[in-house]
Amino acid sequence: RLAQNVLESKMNLNFLKILVVDEADKTSQMTEFQDLLLKLPRQQRQNLIFSATIDQNSKFLQQISSKFQFVNVDQGDFVVPTNLKCWFLEVPIEQKLFLLYKFIQQNDKKLIVFTLTCNYSKFIFENFSKLTSKKLFYLHGKQTSQQQLKNYQGFLDSTNGILITTDIAARGLDVDQLGQVIQLDPPKCLETFIHRVGRTARNGRFGEAGVFLTKNEVGVVQILKNKGMAINSISRDDLFSKQCEFEDMDWLEAEYDSMQIGQLKKQLKRQHQQIELLKKKNVTQQMIDKQFAKVLTEMNARLEVLLKEESKAFLVQQKVFDHGFTAQLRKFQIEDRAMLDLAQSAFTSYVNAYNEYQLKILLNLHNVKLGPLAMSMGMLVLPNVAELKQFYLNFKKYEGDLNDIKYLDGQKEADRQKRMAKKLAENQKAENQAQEAQNGDNDEKADENLLLIENQKTEKPLQKEKPNKKEFQVDRINARLFGKEKELFQLLKNGDIDDEEFEKQLERLL
Repeated sequence: RLAQNVLESKMNLNFLKILVVDEADKTSQMTEFQDLLLKLPRQQRQNLIFSATIDQNSKFLQQISSKFQFVNVDQGDFVVPTNLKCWFLEVPIEQKLFLLYKFIQQNDKKLIVFTLTCNYSKFIFENFSKLTSKKLFYLHGKQTSQQQLKNYQGFLDSTNGILITTDIAARGLDVDQLGQVIQLDPPKCLETFIHRVGRTARNGRFGEAGVFLTKNEVGVVQILKNKGMAINSISRDDLFSKQCEFEDMDWLEAEYDSMQIGQLKKQLKRQHQQIELLKKKNVTQQMIDKQFAKVLTEMNARLEVLLKEESKAFLVQQKVFDHGFTAQLRKFQIEDRAMLDLAQSAFTSYVNAYNEYQLKILLNLHNVKLGPLAMSMGMLVLPNVAELKQFYLNFKKYEGDLNDIKYLDGQKEADRQKRMAKKLAENQKAENQAQEAQNGDNDEKADENLLLIENQKTEKPLQKEKPNKKEFQVDRINARLFGKEKELFQLLKNGDIDDEEFEKQLERLL
């Protein structure tokens, strides 16, 4: 807005003496700000640049002035004030939402909760508002400026309100008496971490900032420590002093890899098939054992371990599904289709956001247990998105009919019924057209048969042309070869033969 006013007006900036840039690491990346700099006089101007994460070798600082005095008030990249306590809690991803709810229930301070996406923050707000009497607000980039201002002001005016938000609130907000910040997930860019925690412990006040991390995400902590941030691990006993109305979620995580199990089973099947072939060729058992015994023992031992993890994974799945907290979230979606839609969009946006992490070696979507995550959100079904097709999901879906779930909003439900009726009519029309086309084909065939009968009454029957004997034999051979090739391809696809055996069999055919 400032750039627009300066660039489109005849404002005289020749007498500008001081330029102050806050959040310089972010501001310097804005195209509008770069355009604004070109309009400003360079002579006799003092530049005051402030940022928690900008580097003294930044190109932006060189652009502002070739001669500047860099004052570093801290000794690390991510140093936090001594009055700010930073901690992390290692927690399975399917327990994050529940533990956040439990934390909110026992919290009596003003709190900001950072989430990955707009839809996910709205999902938490809408569900938690139905579960708790705490005063909740939410703020994200998809709201209108009027909604943002209203919600933010409501949070400021509250005594111990809770703001569910995204990184839109990571910078520039100075909330009086903000006691705590919770990050449900690490930010997409680690530099944003320092800005998130910097919302509390301002102006000499004491504050706390925590983050929930899965086992695969904990590696982020060492990177933060290497950059100078003091952050320590805490236990659940340290964090939770009270019980909430739902039972605890305390069980082991299951490291379950269905792909490995499938591959091992196929390999074992091939090994046993080879053994059977050798037996038919009268190979001695001693020779067979010498070749296969060690391999089979190792593979069976590995498979046994994986199958135990598989059963543990199914136990985790069932516990997540049956837990009182997730059962309540499912109930909200069954009662109102709007909550079902919100859960679908929240989950999809979360998956997309997680896939955009810069630090993919630690924050990789392939390491996320998406099925248990979806069940922890009370989801009835998984969204039909391409990203999910490459994962084993371990998800237990709702067994009812989704079409029976209605919107509580009467107008929305009426519109949905109209859409369903229209779709049903279109499907019926298409079915009728297909049936008519089929009937038309049958009528044409009947006419042809009738004409043939009439011709037979007056003319000699048509003699079929005898096929050429040599051509007939070649066709039969080609058909047989094609069938054999097809069988070989199927065996290769199923893993019953390997590439070498496939090539051998194919050469024999040809």
